[in-house]
Amino acid sequence: MEAKFQFYEIVRVSDSDGNFTEVSGSEGAILGMAEEDGKWFYSVSLFDTGETWNFPETALVSTGKHSRREDYYDGSSAKVVVDKDTGEGTLS
Repeated sequence: MEAKFQFYEIVRVSDSDGNFTEVSGSEGAILGMAEEDGKWFYSVSLFDTGETWNFPETALVSTGKHSRREDYYDGSSAKVVVDKDTGEGTLS
């Protein structure tokens, strides 16, 4: 089954089933997608709270707007060094 939404698409939370009343009507951008057993789920960064929530496809409505990857990621990265004896990692 093909995903209904794409990365960085702006969506609105719809609370038609009563599971997301706390954020119903909020808008956000899709920053993650996963398919499980033919159903799509999305990680959405909500604009009004700055929180990221996970929603099933049925809880989202397209706004027809899109953002860009650069709006969320600046290209920087972190290097982690892992101690081979303990398995613990530290930022270097």
